[in-house]
Amino acid sequence: MNRKNYIRERVTLQLFVIAVWAAIIGLIYISTIDVDFRSFFPLFAIVFFFYGFSMLFMIIKDQFIGPAFEILGAGFALVVPILVSTYLAMALGFPLADARLSAMDQALGFDWLAFITFVDSHPVLSRVLQESYLSFGPQLLMVPIILVALGKIPRACAFIFGYGFLCFISSTISISYPALGTYSVYGVAQNDLQNINAHFGFFFLEDFNMVRTASSFVLKIDNTSGIITYPSVHAGVAFFIIWAMWDNRWTRWPFVVMNLLMAISAISHANHYLVDIIAGAGIAAFTSAVASYVFLGKRLIVWKWQPRQGKAQSSSFRIADT
Repeated sequence: MNRKNYIRERVTLQLFVIAVWAAIIGLIYISTIDVDFRSFFPLFAIVFFFYGFSMLFMIIKDQFIGPAFEILGAGFALVVPILVSTYLAMALGFPLADARLSAMDQALGFDWLAFITFVDSHPVLSRVLQESYLSFGPQLLMVPIILVALGKIPRACAFIFGYGFLCFISSTISISYPALGTYSVYGVAQNDLQNINAHFGFFFLEDFNMVRTASSFVLKIDNTSGIITYPSVHAGVAFFIIWAMWDNRWTRWPFVVMNLLMAISAISHANHYLVDIIAGAGIAAFTSAVASYVFLGKRLIVWKWQPRQGKAQSSSFRIADT
C-alpha cells in the first residue's frame, strides 16, 4: 500500500470537515438556536482520541490503523454539525408538509396503514426491521473500517464525506418539508401496536415542536433526536452504504440485504412516508456521483460516440476513470 497516493483524498476530507464547522458556527450565530458545546464534551473527546492516535500511528508509518483512526475521527467530527443542521432547518418554521407527503404516497398507491398492519402482524418481521433500523450507527462505524482493511482508503474517505454531504443536503431540503410523520398523522399510537416498537415515531416530537415555536432553543447532547422526516436520512445512508460496499464482491450482498431492510424499516419503525424513502434514495445516488468524482477520480457522465456500420452514429453513457 502506497500511502502517498492517498494524501489528496485524506486532506480533502479534513478540509471538508473544517469548512462544515466554519459554516455551522456562522449559521448558529445568526439563528435562534444556541448550542451547549460543553454537553458535547464526550463526543469531542472521542474525536480527539481518534485524531491523536492517528497521528501517533502515522509517525510510526503504520499504513492501516493510522488512516483508519484519521477517517473515523473525521466521521465523529461531523456528528455535531449534522445534528445542528437539522435543528437549524426546523427552526425556520415552514408550514407542515404532512398533507403533501401523504398525498404523494396516495398518488403512488401506497397504503401506509395496510403496510403497518402487515408488519405488526408478523413478530419476526417486526423484530428484523427493528434491528435493521438500529444498525444505522454500527454500520457508520463498521463500513470505513472494512474499507480501510480492504485497502480502499479513498473509498473510505468518500464514504465519510458522502455521509456528511448527504445529511447536509437532506437538512436543506427538509426546510420546505417539516412533518410530524405518519404515526401522528394517521393516528396510530404505541398501544395500537402488538409487535412494532414505534419509539422513534414519537421520540422526536417534543424537540420538533419546541424548536419550531420557541423564541430560543438550547441544543444539548442529551436532548438531540432525528427531527427530519423528508427526506429520510436513514434511507439515504442505507443506499449510500450499498454504493460504498458494492465494489467488493464479498461485502456486496450482505450489505445490500441489510440496508434494503434498513430503508424499509424507516417506514415501519420511524414515522416515514414512502416518498421519504424515495427521496433519500435519490439523494444517495447524487451523493455517490459527487463522492466518486471528488475522491475516486470518476467522471459523473461520459459521452462516447460509437459509429455503427451502415447506421447513423449512436451514443452511450458510462462511468469511467479520469
